[in-house]
Amino acid sequence: MQNERDLPFLEPDLVRSMFSSGGAWARASGGRVRQRRKDLGLTLQRLADLSGTTVATVQRVESGALIPREHLKASIAYSLVLDVSQIWTYPSRQDLALAAAS
Repeated sequence: MQNERDLPFLEPDLVRSMFSSGGAWARASGGRVRQRRKDLGLTLQRLADLSGTTVATVQRVESGALIPREHLKASIAYSLVLDVSQIWTYPSRQDLALAAAS
C-alpha cells in the first residue's frame, strides 16, 4: 500500500465533481439502491413508502441526481435491509487517485 504522501494531489474540482449530485460516486451509489430494490422485488412506490419519501426522490437517488441526507440514507438502507455503508461507501484516497489518473 502506498504512503499517503506518495499519492498525487487531487484537484479540488475533480474531487467535488466525483462526489456531487450526478457525479460518479452518486451514480454508483444510486445503482446499488436500484439493484437491491429490484433484487427484493420492490417497486419504486413501495420503496418510497417504506422510506417515507416520494417516488420522485427515490428516482433521483437511483439515477445519482440526488445524494440524500443522512436520515434518508438510513431510511432507504433500512428499507432495503442493508447497512448505510453497503450503499454509500466512500472510496479511499488511493482509489480517487487511480480514478483521476485514468
